[in-house]
Amino acid sequence: MPTRVMRKPTSQSLTSNWTVPAGVYIATFTVAGGGGGGGGGGGANSGGQNAGGGGGGAGGAVNICTMPVVPGETITVSLGAAGSSGAGGTGTGAGSAGGAGGTTELSAGTSGWKIRSAGGNGGAAGAGSVGFGSSGSAGGAGGSGGIGQYGYNWAGGKAGDSYSTNPVAGTNSIFANGGTVNTTLAAGGTGGGGGASYGAGGTGGFATTGGAGSQGGGGGGGAGGYITNGYAGSAGAQGYVLVQYEQVNV
Repeated sequence: MPTRVMRKPTSQSLTSNWTVPAGVYIATFTVAGGGGGGGGGGGANSGGQNAGGGGGGAGGAVNICTMPVVPGETITVSLGAAGSSGAGGTGTGAGSAGGAGGTTELSAGTSGWKIRSAGGNGGAAGAGSVGFGSSGSAGGAGGSGGIGQYGYNWAGGKAGDSYSTNPVAGTNSIFANGGTVNTTLAAGGTGGGGGASYGAGGTGGFATTGGAGSQGGGGGGGAGGYITNGYAGSAGAQGYVLVQYEQVNV
């Protein structure tokens, strides 16, 4: 009788189409949508003070699916785009909101299934200064996960708030940490931390631009100005795909 030999499990990230290796009949895919961009901080450059920081972008939703595959078939991989960063406000104007992340999609040519994970929403803009202590807006909520033929739904992480008196870190996911913020009160609002996805969310800006997320994480919000223009948020991270499988020799 033929002998079945199990090889060591393999794990790899996918950035382009994947051909199923010989001896592989089932694979587990972790699919994260693109992270939302952080909102830009408001401006305080014409006699104003303490503009609001931008909200952190939300992390992309995550699906984890164990799917049947056929050796030699092509799995089409389309990574969700990173959400664009929000610009900082000029003068005493508000910043710009961050852009939403794109949907990550896998499609099996022979097996016929699809997996979709939605991108996270962008963070809201920080308010421009109208005097001492004006504050920014909250970050965007997390995108909902798409459900494939055999998929499971996972909610995206929420973005952090961004108030000049009470900045908040981005929300954790089960995989990674939400973006942090500097909790020391200072001139100009601190940007909110980005929401986590499979990877971490970006750090909220503290008298600077927001930090970048990773592997579907949301970008951090930009700081509000203090007698300066506002600071830009960070772009979110591109979507992410991880495949795990074992090969069987007969």
